[in-house]
Amino acid sequence: MPRSTVHLMQYEIESLEWVAAKFGVDDEVIQGFGSSLNALGVLYLAVAKDAPEYREGRVVMLGLLNHAHHLLAGGLTALQSGNGIVWSACLRGLIEVYGATVLIQEKPGKVVNHLSELSAGKLYAAAHRAKPGFKEDLERLHAVVHPGSRSMYVGIEPTDPNFREVRLEFGLRPVKKGDGKEAVIVLANMAGLLEQSLGTLADDPQVLGAGKVIMRTNGSSGGSPFR
Repeated sequence: MPRSTVHLMQYEIESLEWVAAKFGVDDEVIQGFGSSLNALGVLYLAVAKDAPEYREGRVVMLGLLNHAHHLLAGGLTALQSGNGIVWSACLRGLIEVYGATVLIQEKPGKVVNHLSELSAGKLYAAAHRAKPGFKEDLERLHAVVHPGSRSMYVGIEPTDPNFREVRLEFGLRPVKKGDGKEAVIVLANMAGLLEQSLGTLADDPQVLGAGKVIMRTNGSSGGSPFR
């Protein structure tokens, strides 16, 4: 496999094809989403290649790229299974990854801090500084993901508000077409945003060279990271 090229993995292809057919997502959105997923893989290879020694900054970049991939793939899988709570958690995680890239761009030498515990609040604040609209998005996502008042009403559908009658539902339910289409577009937009922000950092020698050497490879162990 050429170092500059990564083909989408089978589960990515299947997920994109499924949401496109099920929710009627425009081809342009699906193609853009796939392009961003591919770009994250290309960036991962670029960070990993020709580096027998891995300094802390390089390890952080590998981790952020892999984490973003898992969250994007997880968001698509959640839509396929009808799990809105998991989709919300994935989106919140993607915003956190974006916040991490903002922090690193602001202070590249502090990239090593991401190998230690970093409060979610700092990540949210950084994301909000760069994209003020994320504040309201995060508040809604917190309300869905946390076991608070809003999440307690999951699976309860009002049928007659005048008499406080409801219908109870347990378990996962198919996502409505309009909601699913919007959810895919949100994920695609986050993928594009992260492709840009992570791409800015992936070839920054100040970031990749930060910290001490904490890992080594012999150049052949493990083979390709893409299974």
